[in-house]
Amino acid sequence: MSNNQSPLEKFLWGLVKNHNKWVETFGEIWKILWEWHEKWVKSVSELWNTINNIFWNMSHSRLLTELNGVFSGENKVEKQKNVELTSTRGEWEPQDYEYAVTHAQPDDKWLWYREVFSEKLLSEEKQKEFIVILREAIETKDEKLIRKVVKSMFRFLWTKMWTGLTHEEIEEVVNTLDSFKSPFIVPVEKIWDGNIYLMNETTWPTDAFKDLALQQIPTMLSIITRRKNTEAVKQALENEKNGITYKLEQVGGEEKLVKYINWEKASDEEQGNRPKISIVVTQTSTSGDTWPAGWAWIQGKDFVANIIWFPSHEATQWQIGQMKNLEWNVTSIAFEEAFTEIQEQMKACNNIDFKQKLQEILEKKFKTLREKYGFDIEVSSGSFNSVNIGRIDAQSIYHSAWIMIAKAMNPEIAWDIIEAIPSGNFWHATWVIQARDMVGWIDDIIISTNENDAIYQLIKNWNYKMALSEISDPSVSMIIRYGSNVERLLRRITNPERCEELMKKFELDGKLAENLYKFIHLPELKSQGWNISIKNNENINKILKNLIQSIEETQEEYKSRWWDNQKYILGKLLNNLKNIQKSQEVYGMMMSLENDFASYFNDTAWIKLGNEEREKITKLKLKAYTVKAEDELYTMRKVWLENNRLICPHTANAFFAAEQYKEENPENTKSIVVSETASPWKFLASVATALTCENRDEMRKKYEELRPKENSPQGIQELIQMIKEAYEKNGKEFDENMIPENLRNIYQNGVKKYGTFSAKQFGEKTLEFVDDIWDIFPKQTEKLIEKEKAKK
Repeated sequence: MSNNQSPLEKFLWGLVKNHNKWVETFGEIWKILWEWHEKWVKSVSELWNTINNIFWNMSHSRLLTELNGVFSGENKVEKQKNVELTSTRGEWEPQDYEYAVTHAQPDDKWLWYREVFSEKLLSEEKQKEFIVILREAIETKDEKLIRKVVKSMFRFLWTKMWTGLTHEEIEEVVNTLDSFKSPFIVPVEKIWDGNIYLMNETTWPTDAFKDLALQQIPTMLSIITRRKNTEAVKQALENEKNGITYKLEQVGGEEKLVKYINWEKASDEEQGNRPKISIVVTQTSTSGDTWPAGWAWIQGKDFVANIIWFPSHEATQWQIGQMKNLEWNVTSIAFEEAFTEIQEQMKACNNIDFKQKLQEILEKKFKTLREKYGFDIEVSSGSFNSVNIGRIDAQSIYHSAWIMIAKAMNPEIAWDIIEAIPSGNFWHATWVIQARDMVGWIDDIIISTNENDAIYQLIKNWNYKMALSEISDPSVSMIIRYGSNVERLLRRITNPERCEELMKKFELDGKLAENLYKFIHLPELKSQGWNISIKNNENINKILKNLIQSIEETQEEYKSRWWDNQKYILGKLLNNLKNIQKSQEVYGMMMSLENDFASYFNDTAWIKLGNEEREKITKLKLKAYTVKAEDELYTMRKVWLENNRLICPHTANAFFAAEQYKEENPENTKSIVVSETASPWKFLASVATALTCENRDEMRKKYEELRPKENSPQGIQELIQMIKEAYEKNGKEFDENMIPENLRNIYQNGVKKYGTFSAKQFGEKTLEFVDDIWDIFPKQTEKLIEKEKAKK
């Protein structure tokens, strides 16, 4: 640069020379100004919200004061006591609620059981006060106020469940209700002449009644594990402060954590008491709705993972589509078998050996943190299925609340209510019965099933047996061969020993009947009219050997339990099978075996309740109905034509049963509330059938023709076009916005394709997928460590 430059040239050259510094400085100034701006906007926004809240509280002060008065003192418990839960069969020691929720089944693999409430959780007087307050809130048309009043009911009921949670933790669980579209959470509307109402359980995030429990339970699991792990981190940091370290060393041929205090090896007595990180791995088998609801709410929760298993041929495309964007701590796998087999495999995996394998994987993931802080790892293999007692409780809480919501929304509803519910697995019925224990108001409970009628037979005829085959039915989530929650019902009307006896017999007979059924209906045998040489067919011979072994083991089990009444028929079956095994031509023998099988299954292979047990079932006031596929579809059409309201096939199942009940009990004028369990748009083939087929007797055939169309984007568009044309033909306006937005996106964009596995690979695939997603847990622990360090 020349010394003869003018002052202006020097100045301009200086600007160029220091350009980057100026830009950097200006950037810093702008960043500071923008942060101030953001803080100012945030402060003004917070101030404005505070002012609004003050005026809002002032305008509703009297009502809010009354609301606080109804529940005064009840929500201020610092930490509830933990209720003690037992195994349905009494083979495992009682555990507190937190353990039962995080370990979905006892280690004996049965179910956790809560004793019947000795008194109502909410007095009739308090319930009536709540109804009056909610009615007044409804008159204001202020949705925020309505939601606040309803949430207070949920909060109150959770405090009565003795979960071990603090007031703040219960508040976190209840605040998940803010995501629900309706401020009532479960609005109850009259849509039918003759005192029939619909409890709308489809206004929730995934348009299904399972949303409520499946957004509260993951939150509860995360709260419990986060609390435990915060204490573990505090202990680890205190150990670090005190010079305690750990090393992974070879001890006796195994790699173990060895404790050092100030670099001196600790004594054997001092080696224990390490900080423990708790992880919950939930395995969820589902036939449909549990799946998207579980995925939606567990995703991103701390220290919880979910593996979702589903039958690839049963789930609808809408349900499959909701699982497209899996991330973080959730994955799903499709299986070839039916829901019942998948659920049995899931239950079988909830054992000590399986948990040990999970723990070994997790310990490898935590290797660095374990060596630095000495963390011990505790893994529980849980479930979001109805086997989890937490789901029963969450659903019974909202059923307790809706009874009061129904009366507040519909003042004409008087005193006791009759409820109609579809219940293929009996868990829906289980929580309704518990809700009646909690608050009363429910009289008869109408339980409807489809043609898989094991529950119907139990309630109607006091006999319980496994359905041998799964039917084709629009109510796909109810195509269940037996209800796993029936065990809780049997425990309620008996005792652990009798429950164990009944369930053991049911399992033995069911397994034996199923094996016989599968053998007799082998395609290889049927295709040749049973005129086949079994000796020369390795597959048939293997199945036959397993069947003979199964009968022999069953005979021994019967003898050990003094169940000799079946000795004759089992002996006859066994001899027949052994003769078939020796024979070359089996036609005549197989005919005889089929007759023996029918005799065994129809007359013997089920559990029969005694007189005292029957009396207890009767006192529960359960009314059972079985509904055919064409009745479900016809009811969907009828409600649509007469009320301009689409309902799903499951809801139609309960609706048809409610109408049957009314015909049989014309003198009963009590209001009937039908559970509306899911969005009808999940079931396009059912909707298209109901809207386009006018002949009830042809509806099942029409449904079976249309069902495959749900499996492709082109077929889905054809079904939607059929529905649109049906609306126009009947003078009704079709608006695509009636289909929930998340549904429309799936229908337009297609669904994820899955490879399917056999249910026999259940445990193997679980371990494989868990290994893929468990890197997140050490990261979550590191965040917790940083958070605790920042506090100090």
